[in-house]
Amino acid sequence: MLEGKVLIAQGGGPTAVINASASGVIEAVRRAKGRIGRLYAARNGILGALNEELIDTSKESVAAIRALKHTPGAAFGSCRYKLKSPEEDRAKYERLVEVLRAHDIGWFFYNGGNDSADTTLKLSKISAAMGYPLNAIGVPKTIDNDLVGTELSSILKNVYAIIIGIVDAHYNSPNLRSLVLTRSINEMRYLLSRFGGKERTVFNYCGFGDFSLTALNDMSRNRTLGLLIGKGFFTDYISEKVVLEGKIATNTFVDKIARKRNIRTQELMLKELYQVFNDKQYDITNFVNRLLAANPIKEDLFTWF
Repeated sequence: MLEGKVLIAQGGGPTAVINASASGVIEAVRRAKGRIGRLYAARNGILGALNEELIDTSKESVAAIRALKHTPGAAFGSCRYKLKSPEEDRAKYERLVEVLRAHDIGWFFYNGGNDSADTTLKLSKISAAMGYPLNAIGVPKTIDNDLVGTELSSILKNVYAIIIGIVDAHYNSPNLRSLVLTRSINEMRYLLSRFGGKERTVFNYCGFGDFSLTALNDMSRNRTLGLLIGKGFFTDYISEKVVLEGKIATNTFVDKIARKRNIRTQELMLKELYQVFNDKQYDITNFVNRLLAANPIKEDLFTWF
């Protein structure tokens, strides 16, 4: 028997389908009317839960909830706030359980990525330890039935977002940006095909949708890193203090994954970025010229679909 009301929150950077995931949860809860209570949404992720800023979604029409599937951004607001361990920050966890108890919340859905899933697990454990019955469930903000392609796309988008950032730092040219954007997509298709993923995944929300959001949005950490590199401001100090998924992914992919799978990276833009991170004598002013001088991936390397 389902018991209690429901709370959903959105966390991390908005993807092209994060609202579709939220819409799915809300519609499922509404279908369970009579067996489960009303659904609240936390404003701005886990911070909204901590501050008890809750939105009553029952006031929204069926059409409005359905429209979330095609609505950009994070409809209920989001945040990049990672809770420390319960041992380090017990007061915040106790506050969360206090809010959940006050509103009779028996189900908590956290719609986001890895950090959001981590928070969900921690909250599940601490609520059980405090004797509060809670079903805490992580909801992915990127969904596709091609698990390999989806996972790889979520890694490569950060790598190529850095490349786009470097290019834009050197040339404010829509033509050049479109050229590099197209080559990025082609290289992602090539790498997905080599890993056994589906090339069409690149053209889905979790592929091009998420990549374009990361590569063209100035609030993106990895695009910002590219802009910093292109303007000559990047230092090892910055890389140690900030989580830079694209830098980590580039080095890991070239040093370990591609080598292990015998994937040629020499002519990929990804390999040029690897040189930027690992060659202390690299002249960043030559980056764009070196990209343009490299041979694009040949179409006959693709499996197509």
